[in-house]
Amino acid sequence: MYKVQLSESLFPTQIDDVVREITIGELLRETTAQYPGSPALVEVDMEGMTGRRWNYTELLADSERLALALSSRFEQGERVTVWAPNIPEWLIMEYACALSGLVLVTANPAYQAKELWYVLEQSGSVALFLVGEYRRNPMSKIAIEATKDLKAIREIVDMEDEEALFQSGDRVAKLPEVKPGDAAQIQYTSGTTGFPKGAVLAHRSLLNNARFYASRARVHADTVWVNMMPMFHTAGCGMVALGSLQAGCQMLMIKIFDAADICRLIEAEKITMLNGVPTMLVAMLEHLDKTPVSIDSVEMVSLGGSMVAPDSGGEHQKGLRK
Repeated sequence: MYKVQLSESLFPTQIDDVVREITIGELLRETTAQYPGSPALVEVDMEGMTGRRWNYTELLADSERLALALSSRFEQGERVTVWAPNIPEWLIMEYACALSGLVLVTANPAYQAKELWYVLEQSGSVALFLVGEYRRNPMSKIAIEATKDLKAIREIVDMEDEEALFQSGDRVAKLPEVKPGDAAQIQYTSGTTGFPKGAVLAHRSLLNNARFYASRARVHADTVWVNMMPMFHTAGCGMVALGSLQAGCQMLMIKIFDAADICRLIEAEKITMLNGVPTMLVAMLEHLDKTPVSIDSVEMVSLGGSMVAPDSGGEHQKGLRK
């Protein structure tokens, strides 16, 4: 090891904000108390059409109901894997796990049997929550193959089966004390150069990172935030979902990205905030050049991963520079 003693920082300590000691469940209740009837979540299906909607009171109620059901089936600290696309049940599961002290393990819905097996086995998961299929990936069939030798898996649950999702177990349904430093999630890297690595993320780190991001993006209670990023990724379930929760604003959950659908939704739902990767923005700008719609509601576009070419999207890029 190198013996190094640093005497000064290259970047000064930021004193414009603080690190909050709070859990995801506590923040959900705090935000609901402040914005009980405000819109919280909107479902957008594979065809780009809006479906079910929740305000914060309804979202908290469903999250607490599921949390109690989970507490009757699992012990605090146990790990459960969510293997699904962007559906409202993903977010409700995220909040329910936080309230019941479970650790949510995220899994890419494009995984095949060997990849899913690795995440389940390496994370020590005791349950798998999934959907039947997504984009022609037969997930129920893959799950059977991936879990046949995993004795730790006690449940395989279809998240779109309400009765199965909210079923009661043999334990007393009681929500435990959860602390900010407790593990909330395990997220896996892509594994492009080897096996994916699981990163254990605490309530404190997830929430404060999302809060700092949302604050710098000037998100507020009237923001309408479209979540185009996959929920298994930290951008989807962390920065956007928990960023929206920080502000008490509305989030549209997009099941699958389609540039034409997003552009139409911007006009129809008066979307003010978008975040994604540059290829998404370029596709939207190219669509807008062919099929113009009003994007006057947009206040902020946040991108990561790579640079966006200055000439992308022709005239419509100018409209997003405000």
